[in-house]
Amino acid sequence: MKKSIVKITFVQLLLLLIPITVNIYLLRIISLDVYGQFIFYQSVFNFLSILINSGLANDSLRDLSFHYGKEKFIIKLNEYISAKLFYLGLSIIFCLIVSLNNNFNNILFYVSFTYLFYFFFDFMILYQVMDKIGTNLNINLVSFLFTVCGLFLFVQNDSDIIYVPLIATIPFIIINFLVLSLILKKNSFFFKFNISLLICKIKNNLKIMVSNIISAIVTKGIFIFIGIFLDMRAVAVYSVLDQIVRAPLIFINRYSSLFTPKITSKILLNDLVGVKLLFSKIFMSVLLLSISTIIILMQLSDFILPFFLKENYNETIKTLFFIMLLCIPLISLSSLCSVQYHINLHNEYLIFRYSLFLLFLGFPLILLFMYLFQIYGLIICYITIEFLVTLYFFIKLEFNPIRVFYEYIHVK
Repeated sequence: MKKSIVKITFVQLLLLLIPITVNIYLLRIISLDVYGQFIFYQSVFNFLSILINSGLANDSLRDLSFHYGKEKFIIKLNEYISAKLFYLGLSIIFCLIVSLNNNFNNILFYVSFTYLFYFFFDFMILYQVMDKIGTNLNINLVSFLFTVCGLFLFVQNDSDIIYVPLIATIPFIIINFLVLSLILKKNSFFFKFNISLLICKIKNNLKIMVSNIISAIVTKGIFIFIGIFLDMRAVAVYSVLDQIVRAPLIFINRYSSLFTPKITSKILLNDLVGVKLLFSKIFMSVLLLSISTIIILMQLSDFILPFFLKENYNETIKTLFFIMLLCIPLISLSSLCSVQYHINLHNEYLIFRYSLFLLFLGFPLILLFMYLFQIYGLIICYITIEFLVTLYFFIKLEFNPIRVFYEYIHVK
């Protein structure tokens, strides 16, 4: 487990470094308006990543972990790949329809289609299940080096923005395709598209997928609405703040996902006491990690924000940044409760109910506050919604992980 944690830490650092490096370089080279347009288009593809990748990852990690080494593993893997292909096709069709709108009828938007294939070839959970985190680390490292070199060679001014999607995605796509082909062939896996398996996967995954899509409307789709209601400069500023805050969130969520196989095995053994204790330990580690991250980012704010935003930085942005930092514990803990506990116990309906609340109450309020009070209103309302979501999942745990952890330490 310790070796896996070390390896996955390096993987996550690379996954953070790639977009951070790209965005740092772009913010130093191109104008804020052009950068805002790039983020505006990219938000569409980030939203579709839910369909192609992360919307399938939660229950697929659980299923593949449980069946690894067994005869049904091939069936589950075929199920997973079939679903990814289906949603990839659906995403391409969606983007073609969106491109009919004048706001998206742009060469930069069409070139960004490569992000769809980038998300498709992200098989992180397969590498994790097969204990090949080191392989995934090497893939990301080589891809990162190619991306950095490509940026310095081909992106020098505003007009070069069209090369960025290609530079950021193609190395990752090619390397992953080659490595996955070798791994799957070595394990005697031959992909066979099966309609019945696909329908079964979509049906079983529907509530989780809908919940993830609705969440993505707020977290990823909000950039589109900022661009519509405000302007591209506002898109760029909010994007910078959001990326700084979400960078550690990716690592924290991946870290907690390492414990999925252990929690799954305890659930299968009907060891609910063991599940509660293990979950409580993870809960406390995530909470402490989140608080530590907030403290570090607050201390570094006077260096980070001016570095990214240059002359656009001011004290108002710093205040907004401090408020947004509350997202780190709120999102990491709500994600932990929903993924590591409720999904593993097949309580998908709880997550589905939360997503309906977010869709019919939370999102309209966020849009209203953004329209009335611009970015300030957007961020305050968003934090409030995230607090309510975290509180909802915490109450539905039916036990207090803080108390369980305290009792464990006290007895020990």
